[in-house]
Amino acid sequence: MPFGAVAQSGSSHQLTLIHPDDPEFEALLNGNFPGLERSNGFAIFRPYLVLLRNDTSHAVRVYKVAWKRQSASVRSPQPINSFIEKYDPAPAVERVALAPGELHLVSPVFDVSPKEYQSTHQHNSVVTRMSSEQSHPPYSLTDTQSITPFVDAVFDDGLCVGADHYQVFERYQSELDAERDMAQELLRLLDAKPSESDVMAFLKGEYDASVGATTSQSGSASIYAFYRGRQAQELLTLCRPGRIENVMTRAWRVTQHRQQKLSPVSAQ
Repeated sequence: MPFGAVAQSGSSHQLTLIHPDDPEFEALLNGNFPGLERSNGFAIFRPYLVLLRNDTSHAVRVYKVAWKRQSASVRSPQPINSFIEKYDPAPAVERVALAPGELHLVSPVFDVSPKEYQSTHQHNSVVTRMSSEQSHPPYSLTDTQSITPFVDAVFDDGLCVGADHYQVFERYQSELDAERDMAQELLRLLDAKPSESDVMAFLKGEYDASVGATTSQSGSASIYAFYRGRQAQELLTLCRPGRIENVMTRAWRVTQHRQQKLSPVSAQ
């Protein structure tokens, strides 16, 4: 069964997808994720695994791997649902999802680095997911002809690579905008020498105003509202009694970065 992979690139920006048919795959898998190939369900899951490597000098702020499955019964390739989203408490403008030279093992149901795999919890999670998912579609389907992974990514300089299958670029731009807008408004509020309760009330009001907004709704306004509400929620967790400076310090950090507008580049 053939397994293709698409490595997205633009100028000096490139993410490499190493798939099971690649000569590097076995050595990299065994060297970085020892013992995984002996796990229950590995043989069935193997075609859906991909090693994602950042072969650049730039950090990746956010990325999304997607898969398409070609079967004998359907003429066009069908997307495979993947809902992985790792939480990162760092400001969006400082986030590092994949550092230069970093390698991750990714599937539709898990995304793990070699360091994470060394922890008992993460190791057991990966092994359990393979074992439990192997008997469910698409992994259990026997008419698979090919599986092709793709990746969309945003680099730290704002360049984006990929076809943006899941609106990754628009969502991240909305998150950056919401984060910066919220930070600037908080610092303006600080000029009025607010009380702790004033700051809490402002953040709670922003969160309440976003209730019902989701990233699945169409239109940039809804996506922006969702991330603005999430910013308010995250800042509320920092605003413990007597620690209002935590919120203001984070707001100041965000505004020290230049405002960024993402720039998609064509695959080379």
